Parts: sequence; C-alpha cells; structure tokens
Amino acid sequence: MNRNDFRTEIGYADHDPATSFLSYFRVCLSSINARYASLNQRISKNNRIFDAVGVKNALDAYHWPADFVMPDGERIKIINWNETEGALSKLRIGLQSALADSKPTTPWTDAILKWGMGNRGTAAAKILQNPANSNRYLKAGQVYANLNGRLEDICANKFPKINSGISKIHSLSSSSGLIIYDSRVAFAIGECVGNWSILTKQEKIPSFLMFMQAGRRSPIGGSQLKMPRGYERGLKQPRESRNHLWLQTQLRASWLFEAALELEPTVFPGEKMVQRLHKLEAAFFMLGAYAETLQLPELQEGPKSAVFGITYADDKRP
Repeated sequence: MNRNDFRTEIGYADHDPATSFLSYFRVCLSSINARYASLNQRISKNNRIFDAVGVKNALDAYHWPADFVMPDGERIKIINWNETEGALSKLRIGLQSALADSKPTTPWTDAILKWGMGNRGTAAAKILQNPANSNRYLKAGQVYANLNGRLEDICANKFPKINSGISKIHSLSSSSGLIIYDSRVAFAIGECVGNWSILTKQEKIPSFLMFMQAGRRSPIGGSQLKMPRGYERGLKQPRESRNHLWLQTQLRASWLFEAALELEPTVFPGEKMVQRLHKLEAAFFMLGAYAETLQLPELQEGPKSAVFGITYADDKRP
C-alpha cells in the first residue's frame, strides 16, 4: 500500500461523511473538543484550563514541560508550542545533519528522548545503543518510513524493535513529514475512527482504519481507565506491537493527516505541509491526553469543496 492506495480507502474523493472516513475526519478537525483543568505547577493558574474546540484551539493550549540539554550544551526549558516547535527544529536539523554526515547520532537521540520522555526513555535508548547500528537503522527509516514510500517496505528484518520513543526519533529524522505517533496521538485518532464506525453502523472497524493503540488511557492524575470508543460494541483497534507494525501505523497516520490538511487549507495555513503536519500532530497529542472529556461530532453533510491541488509533504520521489 502507498499513499494513493490509502487515499482511495479513506475516501479522498468522496465528500459524504456517511461513506468517507476522511470527510468525517475533516469535520472532526474543527469540531472535536476536550476540556481539562491541569495541575501542572509550571503553568500559570490563569492558563490551567484546557478548553479546546477543534485542533486550532488544541494547539493554542499545547503544554509539555521539558528540561534538557542540547548536544552543544545549551539548556532548553520549554512548555508551550512556540517554545517546543523551536526546540524540535534544532533537534531535527541536528539529527538529520549527523545522519547525512555519518556522524554519531546518540547525542541527538538522547536529547530527543529526554525532551519527549524525561527519564523514561531507557528502553528506546537501548534499541539505539550501538552507534553504527543506530545510524544504519535511522537511515533505513528515512528511506522506508517516508510519506512517498510503501507499507510493505517497512518489515521486521529492517525494523525489529519500535516503541513510542523511537517513534519520536523516526519523526525527527524524517524530512518527509512523518508525524510522531505516540499513545496520545494514537488514542485521539482511534476515537475519531471509533465514533465514525458507530455512526455508520460498522460491524467492525475496517482494516484500513486499524490504528494501533498503546492500551487504555486514564485521565492525567487519575486512575479511571478510559476504554476506546466503541470497544463495548466489539469495535476494537489492535494493541501496541513493539515492532515494525507500529512504524507502519505511524506512516498511515501521517498519510491521514496529510490528506486531511490538503483538503482543509485553512487549518494551520501559510506554512509548508511538513510544518502543518507537525502542528496537527501536536494538537492531537493534546486531545488524546484528555480522553475522559473528548467529544466528537455527529454525522453531518460533508464539505462541498472540490479536491484541492496536490501538495505532498515532500515532493521528492524515492
């Protein structure tokens, strides 16, 4: 399966949400909403209420506290999206440059894991602990986990071990717009799929909408587990697989975001597709974090727009 095959499956040219998941997903971009009061002490009390309707609001409310050191010794202390976007740009440029010049990537991958996982990145670091193997592995990711690539090329012998930490590294090593696919992004996408499947009376989730999940989510600071939407009806997504199948799902999620953004030019406008993809990823990261309050739209008449011109995230072909 490649990008165009996937677009056919999700209904790229079909503007009826009752038959096209992509049309429903486009409605979700402006209608999905969540609300939560954060207890994070680094956020001012006036800004602790997360209240978002649509992905633009979700990005405005983005917060992910991180405190780490860049390979050049610069201390980075960030929390909002503007700060995070700047730090990720430095990490992306540094990692991609190291790979291009065949230099050690460990200082960059360690910094990425510290940003994204704090002190919980040990398992991911072990996957990349051999510098020579690490460079070969990440270069393979640049070639095969590319938005212009094919799912079948992401196979077990090339990518034997994957986890959410490696998902971040594959994304930042990519110039094609590969999004980060962690448990929060996965859950928010899965909720859109689950709700559409309920509304359209699917007996099971279609195979092309199987987006691997990292288990059940619980509210931040709480213990009540949130079951995925439609779970009790038998609408079940596959559980996390710490192998190449997670990277395949990461590529399909990137294709989904790219297709939606092409048809919704007013969502994060005025930037290249790669930047828009990462903004949408960050918005879904926030929405997936607050699973217990996530609300999704009902079916409604689909967008009447014509198909916009193709603006692939990376116009280079492999």
